[in-house]
Amino acid sequence: MEGSRKRLSRFGTDPILRDGEPIAIWRPTPLDDRMMEALASHRFLTAPYIAAFAGTSADYVTDRFKVLKRKPNLYVQVADEQRDNPRAYQNWPLYYELADRGKERLEARHVDVETGPYQGSFDHQIMVYQAMASFRLAAKERSDELRFVPWSTIRTSPNLSAEAREAVKHSHSIPVTVRVHGSKDVKVTADDYPFGLELTKNGTYIFFPGVEIEYSRKRRATRDFNAQSLRRKFFTHASIIEGKVYRSYFGFRRYYVPFIFTTVQEMNSAMKHLEGMVRAGEVTENAAQFLLFKNQPAPGSYEKPSPTGHMVSDPWHRVGHPPFQILS
Repeated sequence: MEGSRKRLSRFGTDPILRDGEPIAIWRPTPLDDRMMEALASHRFLTAPYIAAFAGTSADYVTDRFKVLKRKPNLYVQVADEQRDNPRAYQNWPLYYELADRGKERLEARHVDVETGPYQGSFDHQIMVYQAMASFRLAAKERSDELRFVPWSTIRTSPNLSAEAREAVKHSHSIPVTVRVHGSKDVKVTADDYPFGLELTKNGTYIFFPGVEIEYSRKRRATRDFNAQSLRRKFFTHASIIEGKVYRSYFGFRRYYVPFIFTTVQEMNSAMKHLEGMVRAGEVTENAAQFLLFKNQPAPGSYEKPSPTGHMVSDPWHRVGHPPFQILS
């Protein structure tokens, strides 16, 4: 009877029945594949982001994934981390990721499935993947003037130095020596793989060492260089910029570091901190122009992130320099 039907959990995998039989998708459609491909490069995404990549509506993604995530299909799943996080479980939109069967299908079609190097908190990972999705969406929206260059392409580039070709087999770090009250050997490792943008109209490339997500934590006033702080990141990236390590190591001529915060207040506080370092001569004005600042809503906040290419289309703030427009 209709009234005796079992209510299905939005997190579960129990099958949807039609005439008493599970709905089975033995041959996913091209649109299904495009939706899964969005998750190949971004482990966690919501329906609006997946829809933007696949060229459909968020409602369609939600309805279709209701079937694709259930038995006997199991191509996608709701993120395990969301099910284990009470706050995310109750109040957040669903964050999807590929299930094993979806990964196998994409790999059989020679689509690389990138999990990324970063394994921090669920909130932080969401911020990383949404930021990276925006860069990729910008290239999709502006394909006549912009090309996204993934890490898989950079690491096999003939422009890499011999040292870099050996190093990137095992790491996505850039070894650099930073001298602060003595010599410190540090490796700069951002929150995702390095990537590039090719401005196709003039043939120039911009190299990004990844994205630096600053998720409203402690910090700001520390003087300890070894602390995981913005201070350390500013020093390290400034050293790479001044030494032009990105040229000798990766063969790129332009290097920018995107710092992304969850609120305008956090962003302004960080910019003020960098301004003080510039005044004190700890970071040069030249290096400061390559450190970029922007804010993006935190997961679960009232303001929702925009599944668009705003990381490229909207200007970035800088300390002591006018806003930076990537497509200029």
